[in-house]
Amino acid sequence: MEPRNAYTYDALYRLIEATGRENYHATEATDQFEATPFPFPMADSALRNYRQFYTYDAVGNILQMRHVADRGSWTRNYEYAEENNRLIRTTTNNPNKTV
Repeated sequence: MEPRNAYTYDALYRLIEATGRENYHATEATDQFEATPFPFPMADSALRNYRQFYTYDAVGNILQMRHVADRGSWTRNYEYAEENNRLIRTTTNNPNKTV
């Protein structure tokens, strides 16, 4: 698997799509912010391709990040307060997880 990435931006220079490769152990959006150990050395058999898609609201806040990969797709949604436009929470496609 070749180490290639590609990025697509909209007319406002917001990232709307990204492709690349990742370790297949990365199976879902995590709510943990510490580093997760992966087995090394990294073999090509431990890698897979992925695509990520991003959507935004009218004022440019990210609303959703959708990660598509074999045996490891996930979606993260973002919610903002109307009165001050601050991020309230993010949720994954696991309904029992709120970050």
